[in-house]
Amino acid sequence: PAAGLRVLVVDDVAINREVLGALLRHLGHGVEECGDGECAIARVAAQDIDLVLMDVEMPGMDGLEAARAIRALPGAAGCVPLWAVTGRVYEQDVAQVQAAGMDGHLSKPVNLAALGEVLRTVQGQRAGAAVR
Repeated sequence: PAAGLRVLVVDDVAINREVLGALLRHLGHGVEECGDGECAIARVAAQDIDLVLMDVEMPGMDGLEAARAIRALPGAAGCVPLWAVTGRVYEQDVAQVQAAGMDGHLSKPVNLAALGEVLRTVQGQRAGAAVR
């Protein structure tokens, strides 16, 4: 659909990527997947992703480190909407996500209504940018 977003799902656990990807596809969005932070950075650097949904706890480069690296990318790639998808839900966890430059936090298991709100927010931002 024309309103569909290009969403990058980043998680080291394949079933988590599959489930979130299925939800996104059901809602009319395109989905790409990465299993680690390094892959996510490279994919976002290509500058054609509308939203990144990224796990925080991954081996090697975790989601916080990957978020900081994405925010350091030049141009539009460094400004891509970036949301944590994690089981870490305490106040200090949310603060870490924000400090790393992420735009928000979705808790696992992902609630469909909360995911829908994130998608509507990003679509609204994208539509507003297209008008300018």
